[in-house]
Amino acid sequence: MDLSSNNIGGALPNEIGQLRRLKTLNIAMNMLSGSLPTEIFNISSLEVMILAHNSFSGEIPFSLLNISSLREVSLRNNDLHGSLPKELCLHLPQLETFTISYNHFEGNIPRQIGNCTLLKELYLLGNSFTGQSKTHTDTLATLGYIAPEYGSEGIVSVKGDVYSYGILMLEIFTGKKPTDDIFTAGLNLRSWVSALMPHVTHIVDLNIIQQEGQQFDDIVPHMSTILELALHCCADLPEARISMMDVVASLKKIKMMFQPKARPRAT
Repeated sequence: MDLSSNNIGGALPNEIGQLRRLKTLNIAMNMLSGSLPTEIFNISSLEVMILAHNSFSGEIPFSLLNISSLREVSLRNNDLHGSLPKELCLHLPQLETFTISYNHFEGNIPRQIGNCTLLKELYLLGNSFTGQSKTHTDTLATLGYIAPEYGSEGIVSVKGDVYSYGILMLEIFTGKKPTDDIFTAGLNLRSWVSALMPHVTHIVDLNIIQQEGQQFDDIVPHMSTILELALHCCADLPEARISMMDVVASLKKIKMMFQPKARPRAT
């Protein structure tokens, strides 16, 4: 059900909870208000819940945790308040994206969020969470996708997005997640790749080569270039990272080199 970007106002009707087979609910960018009806959290089949850009108020009902199938939750740009439930990851094991930016949440960010093994995107900006505590920093660092300066100083910038993109590239080509068990005691995905370079054979997920159907020796130079580009994206210092414009230009060049040369047509 997608009713986004309309002028729907008033409260969300309780009857919406009767849609027991609903998997996606998108009512973003409307003028809905009032508290979130608990009935909505009786939809046990729901996987995507996007309620962003409305005027919902009150706290997040604990019954949200009843929907264990949820993969994406977006509540950004509302008037919600309260604290984050510590049990979030325990009850929502499939959660990949959690967005509550620009509300009025407060208190500490639960360290347990770092246990969300599938979580890829976490957006908490524009709230009143308590300081830059060690718990806050460690929680963000555990996720592995967020630039160091956000965890330590709360700095948000385009360079932070470049960092996250670099980590995502490393994940794609290595087949490893920043949250994998091997990354402990100061070792992370970026430092692991950096330490093994230029030995691409020990880094790249061999399934990628098999899918492309190409000889490994032919593809190694391109993989090496991609990994170097990803490492430039996720440098520790923001000023050491390249721009997204340069990233796109580099990827286009790599794509052109990667594609086999066209055979001349028979005359």
